[in-house]
Amino acid sequence: MSRRNLQGRLQQLQELYGRLPTVACRGLCASSCEQHVEASDAETSAIAARGVDLQAPTTDGACPALRTNAFGQRRCSVHDSRPMICRLWGVAEAMPCPHGCTTTAAPLTDIETLEALLDSFQIGGSAQDIDGMRTLLRSAAVDPHAAQLLAGFLRGDRSQSAELAALLLAGRRRIRP
Repeated sequence: MSRRNLQGRLQQLQELYGRLPTVACRGLCASSCEQHVEASDAETSAIAARGVDLQAPTTDGACPALRTNAFGQRRCSVHDSRPMICRLWGVAEAMPCPHGCTTTAAPLTDIETLEALLDSFQIGGSAQDIDGMRTLLRSAAVDPHAAQLLAGFLRGDRSQSAELAALLLAGRRRIRP
């Protein structure tokens, strides 16, 4: 991706981020960062330019951007460049702040959350089939059982991931010509 293309994509992502509700964050949420982080190509490049490889493995499985500061607190070292998935914490119904921080507006619904995430991948670039994923999302949203599984997945319940994947794959087969 050329530098000009990257800058254009990052500007569009900033506009997308600006449409999200904001959260009065107290900085107590480092435990939410103790997992792998998905990001678009542009987000990954911007973070790499700050010296953090989001794909780098860590000994504790935490996001590579999570660092311990001089006060012994774990904090994001790229907070102002964080990807969409990180920005959704605290502003999505499915990802409420466990420390009571609140949003400036109504939290995003599950569908709005997934649409925002897919928009970030579409703008920022991804090897994934974003249009296909968007179609599957919409089909899952009208299937009560799939919607329930999807809501659980968004809230961290991975116990039924295989069933959700099977439903989505079955939906993909029905949608394809």
